[in-house]
Amino acid sequence: MKTLQLTKEWLDWFQKERIQLTTSIDDREMFTKTFDEDIKRNRLNYSTVFSLINSLVNAFGFLIVDKIRLAWSVKLENDNLQFFNGEANFEEWKENVINGNYEFSNSYDADYEDSTEIYFNYSVEVDGQVLTLYHHKQTDRASIYLWYNPKIDFTSFKMSISMRKALFSIDTNFEMQLNNSCLESNNNLLLQMDKKLKEEIMKV
Repeated sequence: MKTLQLTKEWLDWFQKERIQLTTSIDDREMFTKTFDEDIKRNRLNYSTVFSLINSLVNAFGFLIVDKIRLAWSVKLENDNLQFFNGEANFEEWKENVINGNYEFSNSYDADYEDSTEIYFNYSVEVDGQVLTLYHHKQTDRASIYLWYNPKIDFTSFKMSISMRKALFSIDTNFEMQLNNSCLESNNNLLLQMDKKLKEEIMKV
């Protein structure tokens, strides 16, 4: 099972109240999971970025990619390849970026790096029917930072995934809460995917 469990009552309330449009930018309603790792040698390139994106997608099966914004480079932007829309052909876009050998900027410090942003929706199951949480594109996203330290010849990365708190725990900002059965199921799924992402990252 790779979908989050919701009740019809909760989803109807969520969408009717248009919470998805009015509060998705409120950080209080989000929680963040962070993963980081060091990789030997200089791996500062878009091929590594795509490997990390694939790790995220392979592990977190309930996330549906809507849009991707790659970390900025002048030529990438000029060639109109910095952004991916979920309706486009991902493999074709990926191949064009990798084959372009675009230069990846580096300041040796994660605090100053531009990030790759992956914007996503959620796959949810309601009474046996698989749906999406949002009707509209959202700001829920994962961020990937990548930088290289030539002094120690290591490439480091950080992946931060911001998700809706109300899908996994009681959120006091909301009038209606998911029942315990849904929360328990969603948290079990999150734990499985957390473990899988760590395994996927080791393959990068």
